[in-house]
Amino acid sequence: MASVLAKLGTRGRNAARAKTAGASIAQTVAQAVRRAWVTLDDLVIQTKRGKLIRLGANLTKGQKQLLDDMCPKWQQGDMTLRPGWRGVNVKARQLGITTLMLAVTFCNVCNRSDINALFLADLDSNTKAAFQKVSIFYDNLPPSKKPPKKYNSVSELVFADNRSTFRIVTAGGGRVGQSRTLHIVHGSEVSNWPKAAETAPGLLNSVPDEVGCVLLESTAKGDGVKDDDGNITGGRGAFFAVAYREAKEGKSGYIAHFLPWWQQSEYQRKLAPGQFEGDDRPTDDSDAKTDDRHRRRLYKRYGNEMREVARFGLSLEQLAWRRWKITQPGQGLSKFRQEYPGDDVEAFKTGGGVFVPEWDEDLHEVDYRSIEALAAIYGPVAEYRGGYDYGRTAPFSFHLGAIWRHENGAIKHAEFLEEEYEGGQTEMQQRARIIAALERRGLKPSEVVIYADPSIFPPQNLDKRIGVKYTSDWFTEVGLKFQPAENDHLTTNTYAKTLLAQPDMIAVQPQCAALRRTAPALLTSSKDPDDFEDGQEDHAW
Repeated sequence: MASVLAKLGTRGRNAARAKTAGASIAQTVAQAVRRAWVTLDDLVIQTKRGKLIRLGANLTKGQKQLLDDMCPKWQQGDMTLRPGWRGVNVKARQLGITTLMLAVTFCNVCNRSDINALFLADLDSNTKAAFQKVSIFYDNLPPSKKPPKKYNSVSELVFADNRSTFRIVTAGGGRVGQSRTLHIVHGSEVSNWPKAAETAPGLLNSVPDEVGCVLLESTAKGDGVKDDDGNITGGRGAFFAVAYREAKEGKSGYIAHFLPWWQQSEYQRKLAPGQFEGDDRPTDDSDAKTDDRHRRRLYKRYGNEMREVARFGLSLEQLAWRRWKITQPGQGLSKFRQEYPGDDVEAFKTGGGVFVPEWDEDLHEVDYRSIEALAAIYGPVAEYRGGYDYGRTAPFSFHLGAIWRHENGAIKHAEFLEEEYEGGQTEMQQRARIIAALERRGLKPSEVVIYADPSIFPPQNLDKRIGVKYTSDWFTEVGLKFQPAENDHLTTNTYAKTLLAQPDMIAVQPQCAALRRTAPALLTSSKDPDDFEDGQEDHAW
């Protein structure tokens, strides 16, 4: 009996001795093990509304499916991972898979001796969020089950009594985790890892085949291809796409898991009065080419909804949530399919495609409207703005826009009014055309701030520009108010796409033909999903 208690460790020792009297040895040992080991019922998580709840009592269907595979005895309180288990999980956003795997890893680190566990996130912010979750796990453990800490930092937790460690770090291009044997590796949002095809193989080789466990999970961010020599090509998400496909085809020893959005019980909304009735009924393919402009617009925004109902058995409440999510700022149908796929084919098919899926011809492309006509709809113009992209052989681009604002300063509506776009133009020809575009709307050069790439402006140290004429000088010398623009693609792209996703926020008149032609044709970068691919006709955007 004493030897059994010693193996349980100090946390279970006192409790086990207290129950020895009047019970069989087998019963006492079993009870002590259950009491001593940390289970999901012991762990607390924080909801989106900030409330603390017990994880074990609030598991979703998708979480239970994954647990059944990787922890066969979890329902009996044994959180031991299946030896040698390896999985690749494609998921919709916010299904709780990252939280679940953090919890399972935490249980194993608490319950088992000499375990080295590693969690790798895609971003520093997600690394910090993961460590915060683990801290909540530990801080809210029952005192009798809380293992003493030997070492605790912002990225590592080491227990004193069992010598197990849990490291939580951000994935990069280096050799993270390759200097030690790892027993549990959890890769989160692997599609966003930089240089995943270079980093992951060495990392995964640090996990013993027969006893180590690995979970790679992510939303999909484009597809990838593996050639006969083992080289993976594609965008940032290519490694994860290939890993999932090989797991699904039984080629890698990994198990493929897919969790769709419609399995999440909270992804539904109460129906509004009259929703999905009459002209608002769910769309189908007949709406794609109908003469009914309203039905055609619904189809372009939401796709074939009846097909989604037939494929996945969606309720109207789930369909209402789907519509609501698609219309959120920065979302759109293509983005929804990528982040909330209904099946794994859709997940990889939509990733890394059109860069501006929010662009809707029916919503954003309008007929010519005078300032007077626009004022009757939106009120007086708050300000005019111009945008300029330099070009000589390639086209130069100029756009004039008008902005209307709410009383609090937020944008109410923005409309692109005029465009100049042509290659082979000198600076003198370009400035003349810009002035002409302003005059067509009754504006003088001094009345409109025009934002341009900072590279065409002189340096701030004026001593360096003596005797030198910079590109911006050609325009400012005739009274045009050129100013350096924000040269951060991520910020400007995200903001523009957020505005496009909001109803009646952005409109483009027919004079801006190049913008209407090229913006919806831009493709997402193979290197950065938040930017567009180099070498495209992107001057107007």
